[in-house]
Amino acid sequence: MSKSSPESKKVAALKYEQTRDAAPRLVARDKGHWAEQILAIAREKNVPIMENPELSQMLIKLNQDNLIPMKNYQTVTKIYCFIRQLNNQNEKHYF
Repeated sequence: MSKSSPESKKVAALKYEQTRDAAPRLVARDKGHWAEQILAIAREKNVPIMENPELSQMLIKLNQDNLIPMKNYQTVTKIYCFIRQLNNQNEKHYF
């Protein structure tokens, strides 16, 4: 897998509050310089980061602060499987 240049990097950030949301919510998305800023904040806050360019490409097309559409649930499940693996490896739980 080749590394993408900073200008072409795309990121999307999801949040899921089980008591508030019926589905994960897209809370941030951008590309290039602003994508790097989102990643820097995530690293600073110890937010898990999953690199998946195809998934980022799909998520960046969605409207920010909206729930993930049902048609995208199967794809977004990959993220939650990744987080479950982290939960199993660490004492810190991300959800």
